[in-house]
Amino acid sequence: SYRSGLPALGSVGLSGSLLVPAPETAKSYEIGIKTTLARRVRFNASVYQIDYKDQLTSFRNIAYWNSIENKLDRTSLAFFRNVDSRVRGVEVEISAQPTDNLSLGANLTYSKITSKGGQIPANPGDCATTVAITQANFAAGTQINFCPSAKGQVLNQDAPFQAAVNGGYTLPLGSVEGYLRFNLAYKGENPNFNNFPTAGVFKKTPSYAILDLFAGVAGERGVWDLGFFAKNVFNKQVELGRSTPSSPYAPYDALPLGYDVVRASLPREIGVTLRYAFGSR
Repeated sequence: SYRSGLPALGSVGLSGSLLVPAPETAKSYEIGIKTTLARRVRFNASVYQIDYKDQLTSFRNIAYWNSIENKLDRTSLAFFRNVDSRVRGVEVEISAQPTDNLSLGANLTYSKITSKGGQIPANPGDCATTVAITQANFAAGTQINFCPSAKGQVLNQDAPFQAAVNGGYTLPLGSVEGYLRFNLAYKGENPNFNNFPTAGVFKKTPSYAILDLFAGVAGERGVWDLGFFAKNVFNKQVELGRSTPSSPYAPYDALPLGYDVVRASLPREIGVTLRYAFGSR
């Protein structure tokens, strides 16, 4: 595969060599199996490997000297650099229908991304070679810092292991049909590459699981549906990401210390839905 690099939109004042990354190329290999173990049971599995040359990787909130506005700035989400890497993973899918009214399914994936070695953008303090970015450093030829990416370094920005288990049960109620459904999503420990690094160590996200429940009544042929739901039933609160904020507006360029931009899982949500398909009869 081939993917061209696009300009780093929003990262004003970057030099041309940093503005546009090199194109990405990749070779992938996959082998798998698809089976029907019984009339109501299916099992699919595959293993794969992807070798990336100059993989396009996002590096957000990296400090650099803005040569147009002459100030310290931070890269946007659209700032990409290239990293040679390898992805190895496994996917497993299982589905079963023990009875006409009951269906169950599970999807399990494991995907690990590792560096083949190189240089990656970094903030001051991420490694021994980084310095505070100032106008003087920019004049001396340092607009942004780079740190070595050791061969084998984990580059995952999402949990390597993830699993989803779901199921549903339907119950005939005369001319209508009742249903119960669930969805359980599990994510293992996430190394969170490039997430709020301190001395080169990234802030990890611990493993967690979120359960969603659904119940309702559906009319004949799905003309209408009255449903109730509870998402994140146990109100699991998890910090998913953290970064240092910055402002493009003077005089607020340098924000006070101690404030971070944080992404978190959504809280518990309980609700009701009503759907009607007009013209369906």
